[in-house]
Amino acid sequence: MRISSNKTSSCRQCKKEWKVGQQIHYDPDTRAMCIDERCFETQVRKRIEERNEHNNLHSNNDDDKKNSSNEFKLENEDEFRNKIHERLAKYKIIMEESEKFLENHCNKGNKSDAKTSVELILRELLC
Repeated sequence: MRISSNKTSSCRQCKKEWKVGQQIHYDPDTRAMCIDERCFETQVRKRIEERNEHNNLHSNNDDDKKNSSNEFKLENEDEFRNKIHERLAKYKIIMEESEKFLENHCNKGNKSDAKTSVELILRELLC
């Protein structure tokens, strides 16, 4: 596709310049642009190849994740258990500290409301 340039600029690849109103090659899909047709076509091919490689890498990684998710859980059951215990211990420490905070900083009348709010916030942070 050719468009009329709306500003003076130059190609990122070949550094050829164009002025306002000159016809330049432009591909909206890859956002490649140049005044030189060969350079433009090279840019389009290169960007399409890069996109395809990127998509292939991500689809392979997704397949690996799907295939290994059950294996990970079974092979690392002890590690999984340890992480759960570690998270529960952190939760217990945070809850104890929040109880101390509530004791020291809240009025007795609104303490139960504040405690519920603190617990909800802490649970969200630990998830």
